Amino acid sequence: MLYNLIIAPIEFIVDWVFRMCLNKVGTESVIYCVVVVSIVINILALPLYNIADALQEKERKLVKSLEFRVKRIKKAFKGDEQFMMLSEYYRQNNYHPLYALRSSLSILIEIPFFIAAYHYLSNCDALLGSKFWIFKDLGGPDALFKFSIGTKLIIINILPIIMTLINFVSGAVYTKEAPVKEKVQLYAVACIFLVLLYNSPSGLVIYWILNNLFSLAKNVVLKTKKPGAILFGFIAFCLTFLSIFFWAKHPETATWKKSLLSLLTLFFCCLPLLKKFADKSALNKKFTQLLDLKPSLTNTLTFVFSSLCLALFLGLILTTNVLSSSPIEFCNLGSTPTPLPYITTSIFFFLGFCFLWPSAIYKLFGNRTKNILCFMFPALLVMAVCNVYLFKADYGTLNSMFLMTDSGVLYLVPLAFSFLSLVIFAVIFTCGIFIKRTKVSPVFNTFLVAILAAETFFGIYKTDYINKTAKKYLSSIDPNKITSKEDIKPIYHLSKTGKNVIVIFLDRAEGFYMPYALKQFPEFAEKLQGFTYYPNTISFGTRTINGYTPLVGGYEYTPDNMNKRKDELLKDKHNEALLVMPKLFLDAGFSATVTDPAYANYMWKGDLTPYKQFPEIAASEEAGKYTDVYMKEKNIDNPFERTSDLICSRQIKNFSILQALIPQLRATFYNTTKPNEITSTRNFFNQFSTLYYLSNLTDFSNNKNSFIYIGNDTVHEPMILDYENFELPSDFDSKSIGGNTELRKRADYYHPFIAAMKQLTKYFDYLRENDIYDNTRIIVIADHGQGLDNKIFTDFSDPAAPARFNPLLLVKDFDSKEELKTDDSFMTNADTLFLAKKDLPVSNTNPFTGKEFIQDKENGCNVSIPPQFNTAYIIKRTQFPKPREAYHVKDNIFDPANWSKLDTTGDAK
Repeated sequence: MLYNLIIAPIEFIVDWVFRMCLNKVGTESVIYCVVVVSIVINILALPLYNIADALQEKERKLVKSLEFRVKRIKKAFKGDEQFMMLSEYYRQNNYHPLYALRSSLSILIEIPFFIAAYHYLSNCDALLGSKFWIFKDLGGPDALFKFSIGTKLIIINILPIIMTLINFVSGAVYTKEAPVKEKVQLYAVACIFLVLLYNSPSGLVIYWILNNLFSLAKNVVLKTKKPGAILFGFIAFCLTFLSIFFWAKHPETATWKKSLLSLLTLFFCCLPLLKKFADKSALNKKFTQLLDLKPSLTNTLTFVFSSLCLALFLGLILTTNVLSSSPIEFCNLGSTPTPLPYITTSIFFFLGFCFLWPSAIYKLFGNRTKNILCFMFPALLVMAVCNVYLFKADYGTLNSMFLMTDSGVLYLVPLAFSFLSLVIFAVIFTCGIFIKRTKVSPVFNTFLVAILAAETFFGIYKTDYINKTAKKYLSSIDPNKITSKEDIKPIYHLSKTGKNVIVIFLDRAEGFYMPYALKQFPEFAEKLQGFTYYPNTISFGTRTINGYTPLVGGYEYTPDNMNKRKDELLKDKHNEALLVMPKLFLDAGFSATVTDPAYANYMWKGDLTPYKQFPEIAASEEAGKYTDVYMKEKNIDNPFERTSDLICSRQIKNFSILQALIPQLRATFYNTTKPNEITSTRNFFNQFSTLYYLSNLTDFSNNKNSFIYIGNDTVHEPMILDYENFELPSDFDSKSIGGNTELRKRADYYHPFIAAMKQLTKYFDYLRENDIYDNTRIIVIADHGQGLDNKIFTDFSDPAAPARFNPLLLVKDFDSKEELKTDDSFMTNADTLFLAKKDLPVSNTNPFTGKEFIQDKENGCNVSIPPQFNTAYIIKRTQFPKPREAYHVKDNIFDPANWSKLDTTGDAK
C-alpha cells in the first residue's frame, strides 16, 4: 500500500521518461536514457528541494538567534527546572525542538526518489549488456579494477567511490555555514549510499552520480546573484538541443510533434519578454492578484475533493470498467488468482499520483501554487471525463497485457477533439479563478462530494461483480489437475460404424489467410482432402458477442432477429442459440458433446449453466487443462508466465491514463508504455494445447451417431511462435496485410492461424489412420474476421472494414474424396447449422421457438460493427445497442458495389 501510494507514482515517471527516450535512441544508447531520466527527475524535484532548503535555512537562523539564551538557561538551571525554562522560552519564540527535523527534510524528500530510481534501474532489462565508454555492462557493477591477493580475487567498483567523493564535495559546499551536526549528518548519508550502491548496476550508480552533480551545480548556482536566470538558461538550452536533435536526427517523428516541441521551446525562450508585456496588462494584474490571495477553506476543499474524484475515476471506475468486461481473462495471471489486487494497487497508485503528492505540494508551497492546484484539479477532472467518454477512440480488442490489435486506431480520433479537450480545461480553470469568492464554490464542492459517493458506489458494485465472477470461475476449475500426457482421457467419442458431425469453431480465424497458408505449406492441400474452402463468406458481426449466435443457432439468431424478441434477455437468447445444434442432433438419436462454448450464460468461460437442463449433452470446459503438460513436453520456459500479473498491474494503470489523455497524445503514450515485445500469453497455450492433444482426447468407442462441437480461441491470441517454423511467404508483406507494419510484420495473427491449421490437419490424419475420416462431416468455422488490410479488399476505400466480416469456412462432407477445392458461393457463418444437418434425419424446426429454419440470405444480409461494450454491460439487456456501423451485403462480398451502408435503424442510406 505504501509503495503504491508514495513510490510508484515517481517510478511511473521514471519508467515513462526512460521508455520514451529508449524508443528514440535505441538499445545501443541506453546511457542517454539514464541521463535524461536524471535531468527530468531533478528538474521536477527541484521546487521541493528549494522548499526544503528554505525551511532548513529558516531553522538554522532561528536556532542561531536562540542559541545565546539557550546556553545561558542550560548553564543556570538543571533537571525539571531547566526543561520548564527552555519550554517557556521556546513557546515565547514560536519554536519547538521537533522543528529541528526540518533540517532533515531534504533527505526525507530524497528517499522516495531514491527508492523509485533504485527499484526501477536495478530491475531494468534494458541496462543488461549495454556498454558505455569503459564500462562493459551497465546492468551490473562496473568491476573496473581487479587484482588478486593470494587466492582471493579483489574487485573494486570505481563508480560508487566517485559518487561518494562528489557527495562529499557537494556536502562541503552546501553545509559551509551549517552546524557541525548537519555536516556529520550529510557525510554519514553519503557513506550509507556508498554501502547501499557499491554492488549496484553501473547504470543506477551513474544515475546517482548525475543527481549528485546536479545537486552540486544547484548549490553552486544558489550562491550566485541570479540563480533563477542560470536555471532559465539551462532549461532553454535543453529544449533547444532537443528541438534541433529531433529535426536533425529523427525525420520519422511526426512533424506536428516536432513543431509542437519547437513552439514550446520558442515560447519558453520568450517568457521574459512576454512577462514584461504581461506585467503591464490590467487583466494580468487582476489575474495575479486573485492567484496571490490566500485560498479559503472552500477552495482548499475543492482541491481535496476534485483530486480524490480524479484518483477514484482513474483508479477505481476505469479499472473496474476494463476488468468487468472479462473478469475471468484476468484470473490466474502469474501468481495472482483473482483480479482484485489489480483494483487495489490501481486505487492506491492514483491516490498517490493525484492526491498524496499534490497535497504535499499544496502544503509546502505558497498561495499562488495552492490556488493553481485548486483550479487545476477540477479542470483536469472534467477534461479526463470528457476524454474518456466524449473524445474516446475505438480501442478494439485488448488482451490481458492491454496490447491493441491495431494501435493505428489511436490516430483516427479527430484533431478537433484534442482542441476541444484543451478548451474545456482552459474554461474550467479560468472560471474557477474568477468565481472562487462566489456562492458557486460551496455548491460545486457538494457536487464533487456527490461524485465521490457515486464513484465509490459504482466501484464497489463492479468490484463485487468481478469478485463473484472470478470466484465462480476458480471454483469450477477441475481440482484433478492433469500433470502428464498419460492423465489425458478421451472426451470426444466417435463412431466407426455410424456418422459423425464435427463442428470446430476457431474464434476470429481469418478467411483470407487460407491461400497464404496453402502456398507456404503445400502439404495442407493433401491433408485437407475432401474439404471445400468458401472464401466468399460473411459474418453478421465483428465481435463474438454478436457474430457467434448465428453460427451456432442459424439465421434466427442474427443481431437483427435477436433484437426483435424484445421481451427476452439477450443472455437467454444467446444460451438458447448455444443449445440449438446439440439439442437437434440429440433428438435425432445422436450423442452430443460440446466443449468450450463461447460466452455461455454471458460469462467468458467456466459457466455451463445452459447445458444443465439437458444432462444428455456432455458439456465441458477444456481450455487450460493441458497447458502445463504441453509446456513441459515442449520444454517451453516462459518467463512472462511468472511476471504476467506484474505486467498486467502496470498496464491497467497505463490504460486508465491513456483513456484520460488528450487524444493526440494517446498514440505516443501507448507506444511508450506498452510491453517491449509481444508477450506469450498463457491464454494462447491454454487454447493451443487443447488442439495439440485432440488425438489424445478422441476415441472411437461410440456405438451410435455422434455430434461434436469444439470451441477454440487459438487464433484469437496474437503470438510469435519462435520455436516453430512459421516464416511468412515472400509476398506476405506489410502492404498486403495492413498499414500498421509494427504489428503486421511480426505476423502476430498469422502464426496462431498456422499453428491451429497444423494441429487440425494432424487430427484429420489421425482420423484417416483409424478409418473414421470418410464417415465424418467436418466444418471449420469462425465467428468473424480481423480488421487487417489485405489484397482481397483492395478495391475498398478502407480494406480493413470488410475484412472484419470475412471469417474462415472449410467444409468436408461424408465420403468426400476430391482434392481441396474453392467454392465462391455467397455464404454466411449462419449456414453452419444447415451444413451440419444436411441430408441427415435432423429436424428443420427450432426446438425452442417452434419456427422453421430458413437460410435467409437470398437478398443479402445485414451486418454490423457494434459499439464498444461487454457482456457485463448487456447482461440485463434485451437488445443490442445500436451499431457503430452497419451494412447490407449480397452476392460477391469482394465487390464494393455489393456493400450498402445502413443507418443505425437498418434502413439503406
